[in-house]
Amino acid sequence: MITLIWQERSIEVSYQANWLNSGHWHIELRSAEPLPVTATGYRSQFVVADIIESAADIEAYVSAWLDQAAKDPAWKRLVEERRQFTLFYDRQTKRRVPLCHPAHVPYPRRHHPHAA
Repeated sequence: MITLIWQERSIEVSYQANWLNSGHWHIELRSAEPLPVTATGYRSQFVVADIIESAADIEAYVSAWLDQAAKDPAWKRLVEERRQFTLFYDRQTKRRVPLCHPAHVPYPRRHHPHAA
């Protein structure tokens, strides 16, 4: 198993060559955060042995796989949404906290600063 840091995300990558004598590598990704190849942070992938020559190539393969998947507009939107709401995201409950700004709070008409 290796730990890969990709775009500030820590990913545990486990792998097995010739999984069940199938001629395929079995690669598993585990992350506490979504990745462009999985919304849950877990992904299992089988790769033909010809594509990956040795265990030394696993990190490069996974990085290239993630880089390619990160070009998807849906992933870019997710990253941007998370970036914008960083100050308003409760990591404990894993929910967004509503933005409470005076401009968003309805005032009674008589107390509104711009009321005539």
